[in-house]
Amino acid sequence: MSSVSTTLSLADVSSDTIAALWYKIFGHLPGREAARSLVVCKAFLQFLPPMIRKICYSSPAFTQHSFEAFCSRFQGLASLYVELEYDEGLDMLDWTKVSLPCLRSLSLSCCPIKSIEFNQSNTPLLEHLSISNQGPEGAAEFKLDLSHLTSLSFEFTHVKDGSGFAASLSASPKLHQFSSYKLWGIGDSQQRLYLPECTSLGLYRSDDLEWLEVDAPNLLSLNLQACYSCEHVRLFPKEGPPVEVNFVNANIGQKSLKHLARHPRVGLERMHGVDDEEDIGGMLGDYPTPNMAGMMGGPMAELFGNMPWGQHGGHNENTDSDEEEEHEGEWEGPEIDGVAMMQMLAMLQQAGYAGPPGHAAFAEADEDEEEDKEEDEENEDEEEDEDEEEEDDEEEGTEGFEEDTDDETDGVGESDADSGWETINDPDEAAELMVSNDQHQDQE
Repeated sequence: MSSVSTTLSLADVSSDTIAALWYKIFGHLPGREAARSLVVCKAFLQFLPPMIRKICYSSPAFTQHSFEAFCSRFQGLASLYVELEYDEGLDMLDWTKVSLPCLRSLSLSCCPIKSIEFNQSNTPLLEHLSISNQGPEGAAEFKLDLSHLTSLSFEFTHVKDGSGFAASLSASPKLHQFSSYKLWGIGDSQQRLYLPECTSLGLYRSDDLEWLEVDAPNLLSLNLQACYSCEHVRLFPKEGPPVEVNFVNANIGQKSLKHLARHPRVGLERMHGVDDEEDIGGMLGDYPTPNMAGMMGGPMAELFGNMPWGQHGGHNENTDSDEEEEHEGEWEGPEIDGVAMMQMLAMLQQAGYAGPPGHAAFAEADEDEEEDKEEDEENEDEEEDEDEEEEDDEEEGTEGFEEDTDDETDGVGESDADSGWETINDPDEAAELMVSNDQHQDQE
């Protein structure tokens, strides 16, 4: 009986048995070992690429042709990180011409793309997307349709047509976190976002964003720092967890500030970056005066504590509109007009109390006091002018007295009903009266 031996070459990857053996071996090794094997043995290029799940790519820069070849070879990729050196002459890649059906995480840095267009055709399972430093030309449009997307971030990214921004985010019902820094081009349209699962929304330095409405029942953080053009901001719904809002260096409109200050999920205590006392007072309602009771202390605190603005400098943001209308004008505290209030503030200042540094109430009191002084000086000047005119009239009335021989006017100091002046018959008595009047005026 003769035995037949068969020798198999491990380099013969065309054999299904050898290929299966290599799959088994590399299945127990890190993915980077499979990638290194592609350089060692060209035969591995036939069956190893589908086993590679993660690639960090840095050079050489992609052309559209090399990018399409890369994606067609590594169809099993789950994570792709492309980080190139910044160069304004790089090709802009068109993602609509490739497909990575297993890709779940994608990060592109200094890798220009023609359009932010990722959908069910090219990346159907994508969960994490990060794009940064797209160059000065910018992407053409914003068009996302990713039902599995949970996190999305942008840095130094410009979009020529940002009208699809809100629809793109709203088409991702699982989106949990959105963050951006200098995402420009989304301000051309009114952005209404529906984010049912989102807990963090950040649009830091989106300079051209003007109009934003967010419907996010699970939102915990809203960052609009340095959104210089953002006037309109609304948050829905009123029911849900508290929301921390960052408005540092943002030009948010007064109506939006008032909306958020009274919002049951926000309120003043969660509005960071809104530190102007005049704005805070104005947004709370019809009583912009700050907390006088807390400022003054003592009997003044007891007096001002009964004023309609209470102890909080304004309406309670948790009070609904029905309660405000019901209790409006029903407080029973003492009535103090504006003049009396300014007098009290002036008394406090004279007593050496200047209030908290830069407090708006005392600044206004100083201005009013200066205006009152100017008005008093003007009134004193007018009174002096009137006194001088009266003295001139009196001197003219006493010149050229003549003796009256009429019997009906005999006597000194009798009143003339027609003229309203006192008539004097005796010239000597008239002279004495003039001297006494002058002395009396000098004493005054």
